[in-house]
Amino acid sequence: MESGPRQSPPNCPKSNGERGNIQLSSPLVGEELKERGKTPDQSSMPESRHIRVVNHYPWTGLPFTVLLPRIIEISRAWGLRRLAADVTGLGAPLCASLKQSMGHRIVSFVFTTSSKSALGYELLAAAGTGRLSLYARDASAECDEAWRELESAQADYKPNRTLNFYVAPGARPRRLPDVVGAHRRGRGQV
Repeated sequence: MESGPRQSPPNCPKSNGERGNIQLSSPLVGEELKERGKTPDQSSMPESRHIRVVNHYPWTGLPFTVLLPRIIEISRAWGLRRLAADVTGLGAPLCASLKQSMGHRIVSFVFTTSSKSALGYELLAAAGTGRLSLYARDASAECDEAWRELESAQADYKPNRTLNFYVAPGARPRRLPDVVGAHRRGRGQV
């Protein structure tokens, strides 16, 4: 199947959040109207939530014995109510272990071409409408890498309404130290 035009995604998220500062999202349209003493018309005005990325942890190639306790520790420290876990392929055993430790808070997600595309389109919609923001840029290598990848991301829009996000090999960083000291290489698709 032929793909459509190859181009950069039209919108990057804004950088206006503070790293580590959790602000729970609330419905934008509904809350604004409630503050004005009006009732939102649900048929014409859907609620939309602002997505604030307050931190990220880049791990590649780490063993489950390192990942499992780290993910549990971070989830508890941030007080997460839900954590989506990839159950595609190698992610399944890690997800099963997380469910044993964290129970109903774990939401299993299977990555397929269509589910990745749906997430991609939702991400683009949030970025394009100003509902997606990242924490303020800092001097960390992880933050620099994330912004470099976001700014150089490309997408193939296909006729079957799927899309493929990726970062061209030349735009990827050479190597960055991981959180636990192992080295990782930027690879895969964004």
